[in-house]
Amino acid sequence: PVGPVPNGGCVAADYANFTAGQIALIVVSSKAGDCDLITKGLAATDAGARGILFANDIGRTALLSSRVRLPGYTKGDRLVLIPCLAVS
Repeated sequence: PVGPVPNGGCVAADYANFTAGQIALIVVSSKAGDCDLITKGLAATDAGARGILFANDIGRTALLSSRVRLPGYTKGDRLVLIPCLAVS
């Protein structure tokens, strides 16, 4: 099952009603204050998601293209280890 995640999925509180084991549906917004995909991915992982669907917000025209990792990744940094798919 797919579980929608409100408020961008950036912090643990966004997953309060999320059921572990679901696929997280996270809307990516172009609004100020939205976090990057690595932050969303790690929060979903911590909430027990088995996968992530990143989706463009209505009205957002930019393609989703990003690595789901820290830009300056170094050995030992956390990685998102569950399947992720971006849809526009």
